[in-house]
Amino acid sequence: MTHTHHPLDLSRLPDKHLSVATAAVDVADAIEALGVEGLPADAQAHLSAIIERQKRAGLGVPVSSAAAMLDVTPRTVRKWIDGGILELVAGSTPKKVTVLSLGAALAAVHRIRAAGQDRNLFKLVLDELDDRRTRRELADRIDALERRAWTAVSDADLDDLLG
Repeated sequence: MTHTHHPLDLSRLPDKHLSVATAAVDVADAIEALGVEGLPADAQAHLSAIIERQKRAGLGVPVSSAAAMLDVTPRTVRKWIDGGILELVAGSTPKKVTVLSLGAALAAVHRIRAAGQDRNLFKLVLDELDDRRTRRELADRIDALERRAWTAVSDADLDDLLG
């Protein structure tokens, strides 16, 4: 029987990369959980805080470890960096992928592979991340609209306002 590695299997990584790789998995789990319908507001806030902390930490995972986590080649990781799916930690030598971008990619890859859609993974991941970004922006806009205090305006006042 052949053993295949799950994209989130950390056993293939060097020990020195485990803590930052675990942070990327935490981000992936938080992103996936935030997509669940009906998630309580306090849980959403907690998961968002996990993501924000990792964003501020500025940590990174080496390209080779990111490739192992995503179950792709280092060449593919570099292509994803060039394509905007993954971001590099500024000034890192050797090159390291940000925990935040890796976590987002891990969540997207996991969902795509779970659906059995492994062909053209680059495009599917890019589309998934774009969809998540759009949904997040729309949710933020809706929240902003709901927080505003609305004032009723009469037709006469509206005519005055519009000139």
